[in-house]
Amino acid sequence: MKNLSTKSLTHQGIFYAPIQLNLRLLENICIDDNPKIKCKKIYSRFLHKLNSIKTNNTVKQDSDALDYPSPDEIWDSIALEGNKKHNHIDFKASSIHKSLKGSFIVSSDGYRSPFKKVESIKPSDIATIAMGGIDFDTMEHFGALRKNLFQFYSCLGIETGEKDMNKTYFYFPLHTKEKRYHEILNFHTQPSYASEEMTELTLKYVLPKIEYEQPLSFFCFSASCRELMMIENVCKQYFKDKGTQEREVKRLMSYVNAVLVGYAFDWSIAPEEPGFSKLVLLSTEDFGILRPRFNRELVYGASCLERGLNLIQKSEESFDKALIFGCDTIPIQIADKVNWKGHSLPHYVHAFTQQLANKDKQELINVYCSK
Repeated sequence: MKNLSTKSLTHQGIFYAPIQLNLRLLENICIDDNPKIKCKKIYSRFLHKLNSIKTNNTVKQDSDALDYPSPDEIWDSIALEGNKKHNHIDFKASSIHKSLKGSFIVSSDGYRSPFKKVESIKPSDIATIAMGGIDFDTMEHFGALRKNLFQFYSCLGIETGEKDMNKTYFYFPLHTKEKRYHEILNFHTQPSYASEEMTELTLKYVLPKIEYEQPLSFFCFSASCRELMMIENVCKQYFKDKGTQEREVKRLMSYVNAVLVGYAFDWSIAPEEPGFSKLVLLSTEDFGILRPRFNRELVYGASCLERGLNLIQKSEESFDKALIFGCDTIPIQIADKVNWKGHSLPHYVHAFTQQLANKDKQELINVYCSK
């Protein structure tokens, strides 16, 4: 993967890219005040913006979006790994779960065409695998996932979108929402963990692509970002068991790239091991995720991350990069859709596609596409 250029990227003076930011720099980054206090301040401002929107009668309101914790309570519910609270999730299964679980669906004629279940598929057929959050088990949600994926692809150029259109597959979860949630909590407490579902998916479709040195992309939102990390874990263990040299593992793993949206990444996990090429999109105002302890120091500890867009890299050798959306960067409202918890895929993609200048988009295309 190519390194970012040494020049700063600017968009109205707010897009800043500290180049090759390593773990030691992250540990010593300037902290203006306690991350917990900073989080409360950000959340208080976020609530104030939401309250102003709720007075608009034209906006559709979610029934579960009206009872928000106070700024004093919010930290305990979002900050710690392995948090057992899940009252923000509806575990009721959709009507189509039984017929589609564990399968791929595809739309071969644009993002407005009907989805079709794929009865058989070869790894070579796949260019991109898209996976959604815990609630993504309806056609409406997969339609939103598809639309936002192709909007993101539009930033990569028309040719890329057309080429991958017929090879973009959407994975419908095998397990129930509750089962997936608890598997993700297992990952929180066991960083090398991989569920049986993700292990099978990796062995059948991901590793064959890697071993034949064929590029593979992932587009993941929310909970599926953790599942992507499980897939990465399976690949690492596979090559470790084979005794593959680290340099070769790094080369092979780089054939997989992933965009992870709404993912509270934790760069303290096995930083020395080679992994996929990952670009994370995360908002400081995203209060719908469980944040690792390391992540809270990064997102809330650095004063430069409070506003604007900030691109950082884990280390000089790492393929991991994160685009942090500071306060007031992700829109609260798009048409009649309100970003109630700061954790909405359409609002993330809107901010990415609308707020970056073309030259800045090109830099991110280089990050996402280059090897």
